[in-house]
Amino acid sequence: MMTDKGVMMITKIFFKHVIPSMLAFAFSGIYVIIDGIFVGRNTGDIGLAAVNINYPIAALMQALGTGIGMAGGIWISIKRGQKKSNEESSFLGNSLFLLLISALVLMVSLLLTYPYVLTILGAKGELLKPSEDYLKIIIYGTIFQVLATGFIPLVRNYNGVILAMIAMIAGLITNTVLDYVFIVLFPWGTAGAAAATVIGQAMTLILLLPFFFLPKPLLSWQDLIPQWQITKQILPVARSPFGMTLIPNLIVIILNKSAIYYGEIVAVSAYAIISYVIYIVQLFLQGIGDGAQPLISRYYGAENKVALRKIRFLSYSMSFFVGLLSALALYFSRKQLPILFGSSPKVALMYEQALIYFLIGILFVSILRVCISYLYAVNQSFSASLLIYGEPVLLMSLILFLLPPFLGLNGVWLSVPVSELIMMFLSLFYVKKAIKK
Repeated sequence: MMTDKGVMMITKIFFKHVIPSMLAFAFSGIYVIIDGIFVGRNTGDIGLAAVNINYPIAALMQALGTGIGMAGGIWISIKRGQKKSNEESSFLGNSLFLLLISALVLMVSLLLTYPYVLTILGAKGELLKPSEDYLKIIIYGTIFQVLATGFIPLVRNYNGVILAMIAMIAGLITNTVLDYVFIVLFPWGTAGAAAATVIGQAMTLILLLPFFFLPKPLLSWQDLIPQWQITKQILPVARSPFGMTLIPNLIVIILNKSAIYYGEIVAVSAYAIISYVIYIVQLFLQGIGDGAQPLISRYYGAENKVALRKIRFLSYSMSFFVGLLSALALYFSRKQLPILFGSSPKVALMYEQALIYFLIGILFVSILRVCISYLYAVNQSFSASLLIYGEPVLLMSLILFLLPPFLGLNGVWLSVPVSELIMMFLSLFYVKKAIKK
């Protein structure tokens, strides 16, 4: 039985980890809005739609870094809970090696295939040129994006939550300042937005890199040599956080294609604004899950079931509260936000009509996100992967096949809360099953 003092201590530790993580992701959300405003006001609906169509590629890079970094971080925290310091440094070294190699492979692959990628993403006609301008620069900055996003969870799992927050915020401030320089002062359009993003990630990377070597190295050079026994434990776990970061952007691709078919450029532009603001909420929720993950993994490694139950309760409560508050804020600002993005009256009206479907979905996602984070933090990566990949690959595709032919564009928007409600109930079932184990 845990004492009141023990409960208070765990609560304090929880907020000590989660608040900096949320603040960092909150700044990410603010940046997303500012970036969208710069692009929308200076390039119009076409520029905004072009960046939205191409964003999944940048998200792929971030997902790769987050997946490997989070998987390495989970194993590091588990080994710290088990007091196995030698294995801890091996997991760190192999994680760093995997981040670098994967970044190089992805960059070369995209440089060879980006014209075909643009076609797959739906960039055509007047969207093609601004989309290509954006994507080329993003590809050249692959290494910065993969390593920066991968270092953040690794640093956080070594109790470096404050440094991770500072590095993220510094990168975002750099990004925002350069947005003004490259888009407003020098009218470089979508290419300027991409350049600002890459340089911002480079700033984050520069601030985080010394953490692993100064003042005391956390690993030896020998730990950087890949070991199959370590790598084969990292990669299955990486599948879940990789998907958690990437899948929302695959959903963007799927919904973009449906929106183009049923609502043309007006629907795509409206969905671009919705994607921006909903992404902010997802970042808040990710901040809670990522902030709690080191604690969950550590207590799991130490087999402290009471502490795990308390962290789980705090995560559910905080995530739902943040989701509800965010949904209300977006609802009451529904008329003002399209104006900030420089949208046309038609796009603004469609934004208002479609937004309510996504706000309902936020409430379901607030629980779903915590469940998935908990599952991969306790090494239940198979269950987490089923939830993460099941939505867009199976459920969302099925619902989009069934609803829009009868409901038109409203069926496209309705598919979002319906799929998220079903996935929420499945996630609660898997968490309950994991607890019994």
